[in-house]
Amino acid sequence: MKKVVRHYEFSKKEDREKIKVLYIQDKKLQGHLDFSDFTSLKELDCCDNNLTSLELSGCPNLESFSFYNKQPVDFNLSRNIHKKLKYLICDFSKLSEPKRTEYLKWSWENIRDKVNFLLPGLEKLIDTSDLDDWVENYDWNRIGDVEYHKFCGNKAGDRKWVEQEFGSKYANFITIEWFKCLDYKALDSLGDKVFARKSIVLKCLLIRKKKLEDDEFKKVNKRWEEKRNLLAEGCNLLSRGNPVIRVWDIEQQEEVVDKALAGDIELLSRLQDLPYLKEEFNFSKNPQLVLKEIIGLKEELQMEREEVEKALQKAQEWKERQIKELRE
Repeated sequence: MKKVVRHYEFSKKEDREKIKVLYIQDKKLQGHLDFSDFTSLKELDCCDNNLTSLELSGCPNLESFSFYNKQPVDFNLSRNIHKKLKYLICDFSKLSEPKRTEYLKWSWENIRDKVNFLLPGLEKLIDTSDLDDWVENYDWNRIGDVEYHKFCGNKAGDRKWVEQEFGSKYANFITIEWFKCLDYKALDSLGDKVFARKSIVLKCLLIRKKKLEDDEFKKVNKRWEEKRNLLAEGCNLLSRGNPVIRVWDIEQQEEVVDKALAGDIELLSRLQDLPYLKEEFNFSKNPQLVLKEIIGLKEELQMEREEVEKALQKAQEWKERQIKELRE
């Protein structure tokens, strides 16, 4: 069990260097905090204080940083130094440009591309440009506009639906006010949409071809896809468990993903009806994929013909030798 420190007074530098988790939220801290000596720090939560600036350049192991402050604050994070950072949980509206844009993009990329029990590589098949554009072009003047933020989860205000899908516990918790600004909570809900797309693509790749051709299965699978995408509108409540991994082992998953990324026509043909398939894997937008397969088949056929001709030639030569030996 990891040790959680809930106070900020460390008299010795060697003590500060050992701390990995530091929770100092709502401690009435003011002014500037310097974390230069916290070289082992992985998790930092300093929300709900009156801080003006933070020094984090000495924390190269930082993985999670939570910061909701009562006023604008200055802190520096660097992709070169903080390479392990996965969770940047803060109120981006309190940051000044260009940090607001930079940190927002960084946080979204971490959420969008994280694996979530799904294989690395699936994100290369999926088009997320609709989500990327909304984040990149976010209108900061629309903070507080509930309708505008429904893009993050349009089921947030549907109490009946939330209660039906997740129970009254969540229905009482999630209201129409759930998304009012672009913070980590909203970004994470957008990440649910990416997760749903990954799940659907992976299942399409793994299902047996014969089963995919069954009309009844097509209907069932279509309903499953629709439900997955609908749950992704449910405000951070989409199950993080992989619904596919229970049936197929990791080697099978790796195999189909690698084949699809390599341009396997049969596997990619299963994804052509998905509206979020990346253009380079879409036959209508990238006919070179199919052409490459046709050329490959022709080359294989030509090689087979050449092998047959060689075999026939050898058989003819053997026959002629046998006839010659009999005559002699």
